[in-house]
Amino acid sequence: MRNHRTTLSPRAWARMRGGIAALTAAPAEAVALAAPATVVPPRRDGASSSDTVRLERALEQALRSGDSAQRFLQALSAMTERLLAAATEEEAFAVVAEAGPKLFPGWAGRLTRPGAASQALAEWREPASLRPPDAAASLQTLRVCVPPSAASGATGAAAARRLDLQLDRSSALPAHWLGLVSCGAQAFAAALDLALTSLRMRLALQDQALRDELTGLHNRRFFNDALAHEVARSQRDGSALSLAILDIDHFKAFNDEYGHPAGDAVLRAVGREVQQAVRRSDIACRIGGEEIALLLPHSPAEGATGHLEALCRRIASLEVCFEGRRLPPVTVSIGIAQARGRQIDATALIQRADDALYAAKHEGRNRVVAWKASDGHTAAG
Repeated sequence: MRNHRTTLSPRAWARMRGGIAALTAAPAEAVALAAPATVVPPRRDGASSSDTVRLERALEQALRSGDSAQRFLQALSAMTERLLAAATEEEAFAVVAEAGPKLFPGWAGRLTRPGAASQALAEWREPASLRPPDAAASLQTLRVCVPPSAASGATGAAAARRLDLQLDRSSALPAHWLGLVSCGAQAFAAALDLALTSLRMRLALQDQALRDELTGLHNRRFFNDALAHEVARSQRDGSALSLAILDIDHFKAFNDEYGHPAGDAVLRAVGREVQQAVRRSDIACRIGGEEIALLLPHSPAEGATGHLEALCRRIASLEVCFEGRRLPPVTVSIGIAQARGRQIDATALIQRADDALYAAKHEGRNRVVAWKASDGHTAAG
């Protein structure tokens, strides 16, 4: 009696590698794309010879019809389209968690970073209806690297962005079915890598477009959008919003005496000090030559004033060196104004902060002045 070989014909294998996926009704998972992944063999395979023949025939029929393949490819395309529209990596991983059960029905999935397997970026569970009551552990495990090239030991940028995808199930599939699933997992990994690479490039370009190259702070364009957003939120929920405008004292004279490269060194030093001083929720932007704006959400002017005074003192104590020599100390003046609810719009808020800054300059510089309606401004220190 001849043994039945559970292998696919060269034509069927070529169609899988060319991008056809097969997903049949019994069992309900088989996907085929790309090259095989690393598979951890099952501890047992309960499929009989007749079952194997039936499954292979069902696969061949699915490959001929293309209906199941089309469904898989449509699901993969829909996931990729949503990934490309994601605004952050967190949003992209949420898309993966939602798409996983549709692409790999009957499998639990987990996407992690190497060395951080306990912290899943995305995961989904095996349907309870498919898990045997006495199943204590996964019988079959399939692992894939994202990007797929990382499986061969990628280094550099590819290794830095590598992710690990693990699929598990508690009931065994025949080996050739498992191979089909591994091919689909490779297609999934390739699509995910493409989308994440595109997202990271887009975010990097956005960051470059919205940051000041010299100081590392956000630029005027970012400030305009952030101010409109924060003012709208303050008007909506009634929360306090403060705007502080910081200006380096006598900066023009400093540039004239020591040169613009030395002035750039001062701007970089002040920018670093500002970045270290702001809270995570605060927004720091260079909005003009030596002017820096600080948007302080949920922060009344009275509470922010002490923080800004401490920033003034730290900047005044900076030691800035340029071309081997120490530059003279620099100081800053700061004007701050507050919006709450619908009392004030963005234009008026900027005007009040500017008025307070002018008052700080007029009163001797190196100080913080808060705008108040009673007298136009109030010196804070």
